[in-house]
Amino acid sequence: YYRLYDHDRDKFISKKYKKIGSVEYGDSLAVFTNDNERYGYLNINTGKIVVPNNLKFATDFYNGIAAIVPETETQVHFVNSEFEDIFDETFFFYEDDIADSGLYRFNENGYCIVPAEEGSLYGVFNSTGDWILEPIYSDITECRQVPYYIIKNSANKYGVVDTCFNWTIEPTYDYIQQTYDCSALYATKSSVQRMIDYHGI
Repeated sequence: YYRLYDHDRDKFISKKYKKIGSVEYGDSLAVFTNDNERYGYLNINTGKIVVPNNLKFATDFYNGIAAIVPETETQVHFVNSEFEDIFDETFFFYEDDIADSGLYRFNENGYCIVPAEEGSLYGVFNSTGDWILEPIYSDITECRQVPYYIIKNSANKYGVVDTCFNWTIEPTYDYIQQTYDCSALYATKSSVQRMIDYHGI
């Protein structure tokens, strides 16, 4: 469990929570959750709750944008720090393994992976709501320790993109996976496996 601690005042300024999220420089809103598996937001400077933990799902803010699912809804809303919708569109809420999937969270370059209806296909859009990759891919997985993603298309072919979702390896391989130390990739095509870097060399 976690609590907020004020070093200047030498005291805790919040209750204990199961999780307290991270906050960008200059921001003050942190997502939190408790044993009821519901999410809310608190002010890290005061410890006071800004949004009660009655949300089905919520993410940290990135560049002033967070994803939330209200208690009475089944769609994901992208909101600003006033908790107002910033896009006209809402998105399917794919609950399975959501904690580690990377879905609905903007990366450092302002791109976000979201599923199409029923979570069977995935796409990527930017912080202005423009689709960078249409939701036609059967899997988009963030690589460990390096700034790339492995993508599988609807034809079950694998490729690689960088964190701006530019292709570094076109989806022509039957399978791609990282090596144990994440320094390279094992790529399989026509039952032949070889080791390549993240640009296909």
